[in-house]
Amino acid sequence: MIGYQATCEELRGVWTAVPVDLVILRKIDSTNRLARSIVRELAEDEIEARRTFFLAWEQTAGRGRLGRRWISPPGVGVYGTLLLPVTPEIATRTLPLLTATALCRSVNGWIDSSCRLKWPNDLLVEGRKIGGILIQASVRSDGTGHAALGFGINYGDPGSGVELPEATALFRETEEPPSFPETVLGLVRGLLRALDHADDPEWCVESFRQLSAHEPGDTMRCRVGEEEVRGRFVRLTEEGSLVLDTGEG
Repeated sequence: MIGYQATCEELRGVWTAVPVDLVILRKIDSTNRLARSIVRELAEDEIEARRTFFLAWEQTAGRGRLGRRWISPPGVGVYGTLLLPVTPEIATRTLPLLTATALCRSVNGWIDSSCRLKWPNDLLVEGRKIGGILIQASVRSDGTGHAALGFGINYGDPGSGVELPEATALFRETEEPPSFPETVLGLVRGLLRALDHADDPEWCVESFRQLSAHEPGDTMRCRVGEEEVRGRFVRLTEEGSLVLDTGEG
C-alpha cells in the first residue's frame, strides 16, 4: 500500500500548478467538518477563507448524505473537501450537478467500463458504488458564502486488505490505474474546470443528464424532509430537479 509520507511529498511536488491551497491530514474526523469550522473561525475576524483542498489519509467520522456513514480506512480512498466562495444561487442550483459531473468524467478517464451518476450524488460503475458526494454550503446575509464540496472516491489498493463487497474501486476497474497522487490531482483539476460553468445551469443539467444512470420508468425512492417518496423516474427538469411518477401524480 502506498505510504502517507510518499504521497504527501509527491502531491506537494506537483501541486504548484494548481491555484488552490492544499492541506493534507494524516487522520481527521471529517474534511467537511474541518473546512466549515475554518470558515466560521475566520469569519469572526472578518477574514475570507481562501480556496483550499483538504485531503485526509483517513477519516474517522466521514459522512454521506442524510448522515450516512462513509467508511474511510487509511490510504484506500480519496477523502477530500474543496472549500470555495460561492453565491447563494450557485450553492443551491449548480454545485451539486456540477460536482457530480466533474468527478464522474474524471473517473471515466481512468476506468475500462463506464461510470454513471445516481441522482443526486452517487457515482456507480455497473451498479456498484465507486464514489459519493456531500456538499454543505453556508450563506451570509450580505449574499456571500462558502461551500464545502466533500467527496470520497474508492481507490482500493489491493495491498490494503480492505474488501468492498457491494462497491468497487479504481484498482478493480482498470489494469493500469493512475497513482494515488495522480488520482487526487486529476479529481481536483476536473472540479476546477467544471467550476467555469457554475453560472450556467443549462450546461450543468445537460452534463448530468448525459451521465445519468437512470432510464425512464426506473423505480426510485428519495427523501423529502422526513418523508420517503417512491416512484418511477420520469426526467430531470431544466433546473435539475427530479421528477417521479408516484402513481398519484
